[in-house]
Amino acid sequence: MTVTLAVIMIELTGGLTYIIPIIIAVMIAKWLGDCLCTNSIYEEYIQLRKYPYLSDKEEYSANYTVGEVLDIRGGYRNLVWISATESTVICIQELIERYNYWGFPVVLTHESRILLGYVTKLDLKQAMYDAWAESREIRVDTQVYFVEVRAEQQQYVQILDFSKIVDKAQFQVTRGVPMHNVVKMFQKIGLRQVLVTECGKAEGILSKKDVVEHVIQVSKKFG
Repeated sequence: MTVTLAVIMIELTGGLTYIIPIIIAVMIAKWLGDCLCTNSIYEEYIQLRKYPYLSDKEEYSANYTVGEVLDIRGGYRNLVWISATESTVICIQELIERYNYWGFPVVLTHESRILLGYVTKLDLKQAMYDAWAESREIRVDTQVYFVEVRAEQQQYVQILDFSKIVDKAQFQVTRGVPMHNVVKMFQKIGLRQVLVTECGKAEGILSKKDVVEHVIQVSKKFG
């Protein structure tokens, strides 16, 4: 690579007279860069800007589990979910305006926390926009269901059916899964987040940013 770069520089400048100084300068710059860091300039810039990037070359050998990492980050106490049968228009609007999240887990009820799927904030906003455009009778207390609404349920009360925007095929892991496996999943598949469950109940979300921050903390701790 060093010789190739020197040849390219010579061809661009047309300066065959300075071939020796160019080769020496390129080699010194290469050696100096290798001494200062092992990553490419692009990877160093990504880390400097704190982008959620997880390199395939990143090795993870710590013995943490998903549950341990989730507890460190607050667990389900910091989880914001949507109830599939207990939500209203005003509740959905407050979620959209208050939280700057990519999306929200959908649970059967707030008490049960049975996970049904995941809905992105973009799909949620579009569904709300379409609902307002289709009907002027929608009020702030109109019920919003994220499960299929039967015809007889619509006889006496208006219910918005948002079941079609629920993603039921999100990646899920349990608390006992080793973090080594989860890191590999993010590296190989390019996931944005995984949902953490236990006995079918929502426990939390590990986003790519969470995983990257954990890997960096582990590498600093164990060298």
